[in-house]
Formats: sequence, structure tokens, C-alpha cells
Amino acid sequence: MKAIDGQAPQALTTALFLTFVFITDTNGSLTSRDVERLNQLLADTSWVDDALLRAALAGLGTHYTALWKAYDAGNISRDPQNLAAALAQALNGLDANSAANVSAALRLFAQRIADSGSLALARLGVSAAARAKQTALLDFEHLLADIPGALAPPIEASETTATDANATAFSAAAGDLWPAAQLEFAQENTWKRGRTRVRCVQVTPETHNAKSFTFVTDPPRVLTYKPGQFITLEVPIDGKIVHRSYTISSSPSRPYSLTITVKRATNSTVSKWLHENAAPGFEMEIAGPNGNFSCLDAPAEKLLLIGAGSGITPLMSMLRWLSDTASPVDVILIYNVRTPNDIIFERELHLISSKMGDKLRLAIVPAQAPAGHAWNGPTGHFTENLLRYFAADFLQREVFVCGPAGYMGTVKGLLDHAGFPAQRFHQESFGAGPAAPAMVTPSAVSPPSSTSLPSAPPVAAAPRKAEAEGAAPASFGDGTVYEVVFSKSGKSIICKADDFILEIAEAHGLVLANSCRAGACGTCRLTKIEGTVLMDDQTALTDEDIQSGMVVICIGRAHGRVVLDA
Repeated sequence: MKAIDGQAPQALTTALFLTFVFITDTNGSLTSRDVERLNQLLADTSWVDDALLRAALAGLGTHYTALWKAYDAGNISRDPQNLAAALAQALNGLDANSAANVSAALRLFAQRIADSGSLALARLGVSAAARAKQTALLDFEHLLADIPGALAPPIEASETTATDANATAFSAAAGDLWPAAQLEFAQENTWKRGRTRVRCVQVTPETHNAKSFTFVTDPPRVLTYKPGQFITLEVPIDGKIVHRSYTISSSPSRPYSLTITVKRATNSTVSKWLHENAAPGFEMEIAGPNGNFSCLDAPAEKLLLIGAGSGITPLMSMLRWLSDTASPVDVILIYNVRTPNDIIFERELHLISSKMGDKLRLAIVPAQAPAGHAWNGPTGHFTENLLRYFAADFLQREVFVCGPAGYMGTVKGLLDHAGFPAQRFHQESFGAGPAAPAMVTPSAVSPPSSTSLPSAPPVAAAPRKAEAEGAAPASFGDGTVYEVVFSKSGKSIICKADDFILEIAEAHGLVLANSCRAGACGTCRLTKIEGTVLMDDQTALTDEDIQSGMVVICIGRAHGRVVLDA
């Protein structure tokens, strides 16, 4: 046999390369992780005892680039016949003992190449080999076993080399029927942030005016986000792209799809369009995830989730995650709705409650029950009496609140009056402006029993928090004006000091992406080239974003001459 560098047979080196691409490049599925795994095997050959194969691995490391160029040009084929011929040539001329040792080492090499998936799964004891690699590995085993002199495969096959024909056929078919079946938890298969294209696969009616829309990415990817975060949809309406942000109601513990739950509102073009047009097969772009309203950012042993109407969606994402991960946490959910007919996720809430048992206390409270409705639970609005009745230990809990602005103002006012620590209060405000001050009273609530609830004097909700440190007042009376320059469009606009940049841009004909208009979603973020932009109550940008010059223009105001990259 001709040798490479006088050490390793050329045929054996070529057989190693063909084995690598045969297993990893099924249907063009070769990834950077596969190449990284091969380099690791070449750099550290302590896993193989056969000196001949070790020399061939060194030869592969030296000549890999040339072999890859030949393969990429089509001069080397990965088809089974070509691989079988290379394996036969590599073993030809070896004595029985050497042939057995080399074939055993080849089999070990193939198994290690197939196990090139997620290290996280490997640590959990889960096979890291994707379905396609498992099938290719089985084919390799059969090709090697048919070569005279090769060592027969072990009788007790490992999980990776199982030879059940039905299982093999099922695995091959599953990739076509369920693309997610072949997804590995690898970096290149994961969506973490940014724009991606999604396809609707399911629409689920939740109530008379709320629907859940479930999406998968195209091509398929594993979806990662924090429970409670939101995405921005790019919805094609009347020939234009309209941006709108919606909370993710699904849980990242189920990473193959993503769900939003949308309540149809009479004054919302997008929610109306989705309810009437979005069906399985509909495709669009999304961006995200964004938002800091997540239990993962404020871990605690005792949680109090408070929501109203469609404000249940981020809380549901958290509940699903807590349930799926069997989290050892004590949770109370208070959910206010208009009527029993407006309870979103009603059946699933009770299912999660039954699964979590004593770890979840569920309080669904309609404002009223229509005449003739079979509702035997409590009714009423959110009051101090209701809070103390269902969550007597609320002062000991981490609180997450989501709902209409007035509702959140009421909740915060009651908690402030009770001396609740501000740092343990978390409010989802995206999609609406800050909650206005409101007078709240402990109006009567009808509990599920005749228990007498203590009364309390009316209290005023806390006013809107002070503006960000270093920010100018919300209004100006000195007539100060500044210049805002949009560098790419060539527009220079003179504005007052209290004008929001997005609004002045729109008034001068600039079309810029935006969604929440409350400084929370980040859709309108731009890079500031020069100047100072004041932003009050923004939650979309991280400290790193701000340091790099990012600003959100929906709540951003110029403080001096400002140049933006737009």
C-alpha cells in the first residue's frame, strides 16, 4: 500500500475522511460543531490503541484541507459504494489480527464522529447523535461488516448502533414528517435573538375574543428565551409591514415552537388582522426576544403573580416553565377577568394547578358573573381585601404584575400602602404608557365562603416614579430647540426639547420601525453617532447597548445636537 509521509497508508486516511463526511454530511447537514469534533479527535488520539489508525489520523490532519477541496469539487464522493471501496482497500493486505484491530478502531472513530452533538445533552446522559447521524452510522456498520477480514460488530449493540429495522425506518421517516426530530441543541441550530422567519402551525381559540398562534421557525431551529419576554411581529397588512409586540405565552421548556396569545381589540388593526387572516401556513418575520419581565431575573422561593385580562400571557409563560421544570417554588396566581367567559387558558390553568399541587394556589376572580352562569367562585375587583384573602403572606413574596395600566396602578398603590419593598415589585408595561396615579379602595369582594374580610381606608396609588437620573424634566417652557440629523436619509430636523424623536421623524415623512412606543420593545432602536438622547423609563436596552450608543427613539428626546444612524 502507498504510504503518506512514509507512515500511514493513503487508503486508510482516505477511508477516515470518507467515514467523516458519510456520517456528518447527510443531506448537506455538516456543521461547524462536526468539524470541531473531528479536530478534537485528531489532536488527541489517546482514545485509539491501534498504531496504524493513529498514524492515519495524523495523515488526515495534514491532508484534510486537500481532501475537503476534492470533496467540495465533487472529485470525491460520499456515496456508500465509494466508502465501501475505500474501506476494503484500507483493509486489503493486512493480516487477520491487524484487520480486526483496524476495523475496530474505524468503528470507534465512526461512533465518536456521530456523537458530535450538544455537550449539555451528553452531560445529561442523553445521546448526542442526531437521527440522521444514527442512521448513517448504522449504514457504516453494515458496510464495514460486509468487508472480508473486518471484525464483526458486537452482538450487544450500543444505543447508538441499535439494529432494530423498524426503529431505523421510523427514524429516517421522522426527519421528513417532524423536522424537529433531527434538531440538535447546538449553537448553529438555536435562535437566541434577532430576526427570524416563522410559520404558523396552529391556531387555538382560547375565548370568544382571544386566540393563540403557534409558530415554528423556517428552517427549523431550537427557540430560546426567558419566560415572560416578548417578540415583535412584522405583519404584512395592506401592502405594508406593521410592527407590533406581543408577549410569548409558551415556555422555553418546550423549545421547538413559540406561541403568542392575542386578544382581539376593536382599536387594534394588527390583532383584528391576525384573528381574521393568520392561519396554519402563514409566514412572517419576527424579532426579539426582548423584555426584562421574567421570574428568571428575580429568583425567589415564593412568588405572587397578579394579572388581568390578556395580562395573563407572560404569567402563563412563567407558570408553564415552573411546572415543566418541576421548580420547588411556592406560587400564588391572582387572575382578574371581566366575566367567566373571559378566562384565557382556563382549562390549562386548572391542569397546571393539579400538577403542581400545593405549590400553586389559583385565584381566578371575575368582576361579575352573568345571570344564569354556573360560576361558584369569588367575584369582584382587585382590592386590598382580595389581596389579603388570597395572599396573606404577600409581603414575603416576589411580585409580578401585568394588565391594563389602570389595573397595575391600583395594584402598585395597594402594595405601596402596605409597605411592600419596591425592589421586589416587577411590572410589565410594554404596549402601554406608565400607569397613571389612581384612587383605589378596598371595595367588597365576594369570597368563596362567608369569611369576614377586614376593611381598610382608601389609599392613593403611588405617582409615576421620578424620571431617570440625569434626565431633563418632562416639559420645557423656555422654547429651547435642537437639531436632529438622520445621517443615512440626509434629513436634518429642528425640534423642541420635549419632542420625541420618533414623532418628529414621522411628521417629516421618515418611516422608521416601531411598535410599543413605550420604550420597552426595542423595535425603534437606533445607533447614536453624536450627541445626547434622554430616555425616561426605557427597559429595552441593556447597559451594554447604551454604552455602545444605542437609543430608543419612541421615548428619546434630543438634548443638544444629535446625529443618528438612520
